[in-house]
Amino acid sequence: MSGDLAGRRIAVTGGSSGIGAAVAAELRARGARVGIIGRNAERLAAVADATGAVPRAADVADHGAVRSAVEGLAEELDGLDGLVNNAGAMLHSRVSEGRVDDWSAVVGANVLGVLHASSAAIPFLRKAARQGPADLMTVTSAGADRVTRPEFAVYMGSKAAARHITEGLRLELAGDLVRVSMVSPGTTDTEGHGPGIADPELRQRVMAQKASLGLRPTAVAAQVAAVLALPPGVSIRHLEVRPFPGD
Repeated sequence: MSGDLAGRRIAVTGGSSGIGAAVAAELRARGARVGIIGRNAERLAAVADATGAVPRAADVADHGAVRSAVEGLAEELDGLDGLVNNAGAMLHSRVSEGRVDDWSAVVGANVLGVLHASSAAIPFLRKAARQGPADLMTVTSAGADRVTRPEFAVYMGSKAAARHITEGLRLELAGDLVRVSMVSPGTTDTEGHGPGIADPELRQRVMAQKASLGLRPTAVAAQVAAVLALPPGVSIRHLEVRPFPGD
């Protein structure tokens, strides 16, 4: 609903494409002031131009860079009362292949990114919660509770870790009145998830499934915004969003 997030100041990681860019656009349409964080400065600037979000280039796997980005956005937006941990990497392979760089990229974005951005934002969220709603959200995965192929183990393991970390944050921040939630999309048609898969057959299969069955990023973004727009005294801890039919 237009205007239902008016006055909110929300940072979104992974804001240069896919779900993150769609979230930035949706939050802006609902009246929020939005900051976006991403590695690719050029793509980040394009999203900022299209949405009116404030860009800060940083790799979420780099603790110092993320802290500086979050603090910069808080200064630019006159505080923060929301964080959406959305940055992610999907690089599927079997553990026996020993793709160490891929493991580092996946864990860096999907696990360390949640820790780095959350720890940087918490002081601002705690302060904001004294005057009104404050939210910390993590975008995880509907498949994080199971591994259906050996190539998916590292990715799903990282998303399961993100879920547990977010649940720990819920317990940690409950006394500060900061709402903590998760939105877990099923297969989503985003350009960032799939092209980096090394095995050509698996890459083709994953990309075809996303194109034929995947949710549109805008559909996920609408649910992210709906959770953030809940009235005081109401929370949704975990929302799973799946394409229908399929997935």
